[in-house]
Amino acid sequence: MKRKWIQLLAVLLAVLICFPVIPAFVYAEPSENESGQTETGEGEGSREDGENNQETEESGAREGGPEGPQDDTRYVTAENWPQAPVVEAEGAVLMDAITGTVLYEKNANHTYYPASITKIMTGLLAAEHCSLDEVVTYSHDAVYTVPVGYANIAAVEGEQMTVEDCIYALLLPSANDAANALGEHISGSIEAFSQMMNERAAQLGAKHTHFVNPSGIHNEEHWTTPYDMAMIMRGCALNETFMQIDSAQTYVLPPTQLQEEERPMANLHRMLFPAREEYYEYVLGGKTGYTTPAGNTLVTYAEKGDMKLVCVVMHSMDTTYEDTKVLLEYGFNNFRMYQPAQTDDRYTLESNGFFEDSMEEDRQASIEFQDGGWVILPQNVSFFDTEPELTYVNNEDSQSDVFADLTYYYQGMEVGQASLRLITAADEAFDFDQHPAEGRSAGQVESIPETLAGQNDKSVILINVWYVAAGVGFVVLSVLSVVFIKKFNSERNQNIRLYRKRRKFKFKSDKKLKF
Repeated sequence: MKRKWIQLLAVLLAVLICFPVIPAFVYAEPSENESGQTETGEGEGSREDGENNQETEESGAREGGPEGPQDDTRYVTAENWPQAPVVEAEGAVLMDAITGTVLYEKNANHTYYPASITKIMTGLLAAEHCSLDEVVTYSHDAVYTVPVGYANIAAVEGEQMTVEDCIYALLLPSANDAANALGEHISGSIEAFSQMMNERAAQLGAKHTHFVNPSGIHNEEHWTTPYDMAMIMRGCALNETFMQIDSAQTYVLPPTQLQEEERPMANLHRMLFPAREEYYEYVLGGKTGYTTPAGNTLVTYAEKGDMKLVCVVMHSMDTTYEDTKVLLEYGFNNFRMYQPAQTDDRYTLESNGFFEDSMEEDRQASIEFQDGGWVILPQNVSFFDTEPELTYVNNEDSQSDVFADLTYYYQGMEVGQASLRLITAADEAFDFDQHPAEGRSAGQVESIPETLAGQNDKSVILINVWYVAAGVGFVVLSVLSVVFIKKFNSERNQNIRLYRKRRKFKFKSDKKLKF
């Protein structure tokens, strides 16, 4: 009998040793299928925003660009991508403003002098940190540190204007005195404001930007990249105040306490004016720039249908607008926008097993896409050729009901994002501490790569491995128990029969002895 118990313990120990190995075999994944006020304009070295004689060779400006980082990282890495157009500018980027996907790049991370396209950063900070009716007073430095020949609104020391008037002067005629006045008004000094500019640029996704003034007046320590300027313009496009001012064709600066005459102003971005040869109907805003070291620079924002594009060209000579139009048409004609909420039907509780189904009141829950998710792809590419990566998020400190984010990739290149919400019958946020996903502690953030197949009825299935393992262990133990009990009873019955047989024999023998 002792030997039998030892055998049973050995079997149980073997089951326990094998138990942790079981989960390694239960993850199932489907197979992969699927340019002053007057513009000179023409010819090489034209001052696109009219900032005449802003900088000359005698300034000591170094040819060949700033000594900033020259990052050769590429963003367009997909092999099946539309044929890129010819662009003459030395640096350029075309970016989808919604997803941040780079559609075209040329020296995207190389540093260049930006000139006056710098002012979009100044304008955004003014829109974010000031009320439009705040009064700005032009200091001595704000007026007299602007070099002769640089664009200005002829402000005088002590003159007062509203923030709104200053932003119009900044973005339309590219006034450098307005840039200085806004910087001092917001941060107290040009140095402090420059630091704020760099910090905000980094928040917007800029990687290699170093601003030292709010205007773009040439300084060898003032540089950025086409990619960074696209990210900054992308942030500007989200600010309603900025875009309202930036998209204006003209504006009249009203009289001030020191100047009795009105000052009419016009936007220097030629693509905004139907009467101009460079007009492009989908352009809604942007900013021009020029210095001799920087060449012509141009940032443009355009919308057509669901598509919103940002185009940046830097260190250009006489093809600034031509390059911009070519790039915008490349984007609008070769790419398409998708909304995962209307296209991707794979994310449901039933098909993915996101959470344990252990409470009756949670069984009425459903998964929905958060509004605002978008994916951009070449027109000849199916949405289901993308590969989404799901990341669980911890929202225990907020009221958000988003429990996971999706990042969509196409041939290893990020092309969009979306978020998933958990909706209960009472439309309440799901309690992750009470119902953590199996195999993950509450609050833990986890990334799970997923591959979308070519058909809508296939999806990634995440199996609850611990329940499976427990079930397998229970079955094994049950079978062993039945076998052991059956064998034990068989041996016990056999021993009982033998015992009775021996007693019977002994009884008969005793009776015989009595005679």
